[in-house]
Amino acid sequence: MKVLHLSYGDGVWGAFRAAHRIHTAVSNSGWDSYVWVEEKSTSDPKVTVPRSRRVRKLRQSIHKRIQKRLYKELGSLETFWGPAVVPSNWSSRIARFQPDITHIHWTSLEFISLRDLARIKGTVVWTPHDMWLFSGAEHCAMDDAWMLGYATDSKPTDRVNRRYFGKKLKLWRTPRHVAAPSKWIARCVSQSPLTSAWPTRVVGNPIDTSVWKPTATPDARRQLGLDPNKSYIAFGAMGAEADPNKGFDLLVEAMQSVKAHPDTTELIVFGGEKVEVGREFGFVTHRLGHVTDDERLRLIYAAADVFVVPSRREAFGQTAAESMACGTAVVGFDGSGLSDIVIPEKTGFLALPHDTTSLAACIDRVLDSAAAHRAKQDGRPSALSVQARRHIVETFSSDVVGRRIVEGYEAAIDGNRLLKD
Repeated sequence: MKVLHLSYGDGVWGAFRAAHRIHTAVSNSGWDSYVWVEEKSTSDPKVTVPRSRRVRKLRQSIHKRIQKRLYKELGSLETFWGPAVVPSNWSSRIARFQPDITHIHWTSLEFISLRDLARIKGTVVWTPHDMWLFSGAEHCAMDDAWMLGYATDSKPTDRVNRRYFGKKLKLWRTPRHVAAPSKWIARCVSQSPLTSAWPTRVVGNPIDTSVWKPTATPDARRQLGLDPNKSYIAFGAMGAEADPNKGFDLLVEAMQSVKAHPDTTELIVFGGEKVEVGREFGFVTHRLGHVTDDERLRLIYAAADVFVVPSRREAFGQTAAESMACGTAVVGFDGSGLSDIVIPEKTGFLALPHDTTSLAACIDRVLDSAAAHRAKQDGRPSALSVQARRHIVETFSSDVVGRRIVEGYEAAIDGNRLLKD
């Protein structure tokens, strides 16, 4: 059986890495899997760039002009927007390729148009790596206006979102099969007038637990040049402070309330600009810049006592799952994708949504637990570490998720609705 994945890229950004991981898991489950991208980062021979360089540069130029026009109309763009209006010819290419399944991932930056998405024939599975599938043109909605098709005009962006939401309603008349990465995304799909009739099942994103695995904390700190006797709080995301959804501002506010002493606790930040070690909001902060090497990222997770994911909304929480696979407890906000990953009291803690005092208290609980465990000096991993690793292996390892995805493919091909969790 043959599956074709459509994704703007196969590396660097979280959604691209997730798409490639799904492709790999499906391939390892026995399917003949291929990926078409606009930007290739891996050396995977099954990943190809069908468009010529000239065409890709032209489309990028058009995308920039569209974004400038939107910016001029709205005055600002608080989140990434994907109008998807530039004509494309993927549907005819796909028809010639004749896959048994077409699996759609993150396809903005004018990779494929709304109209062409509607024209794809055969069985289509869609993994929404953010909120674009069931909203207007925005990729991360900070309110629930999309549930009503942006009918209330509560803010200026509603008018523009309503325009593209209407285009989707008009064009996307054939339900697609949704492989939601979390229960929260599945609920959103069911609540949108655009996708409420689409058969949906919760699958999760796969984590290669042979890559993401524990390293002794003293060893990790030594390799990173960190003090073995201090406590470390880690935060990281593509864009880091630049992306408001990733919640770095909420972490900064929470750090004003943590009980941890600045002389014994430091921060590790990756994903933004690399700068010299400095003291921010009272704590020494190690800014490591963009980290794309899995081995180095694994060391960062292992070196930390707690990995904080203060995102306002997460479709899944890939860095959280990676951290837990490495045996590091996670703290984040309840209410979105992290609720599927973090088991409170066992693998980390979930704070009240966007409540920085609650977030600080959760960080303190993990730091206190880590300090108490270090005091034992028995050389064994803590209960939080063991349970975090076990949860990812049992629930999100590549073989487990790969089987679930393939089961969904087979059900879709048979003409059955995907089973709802």
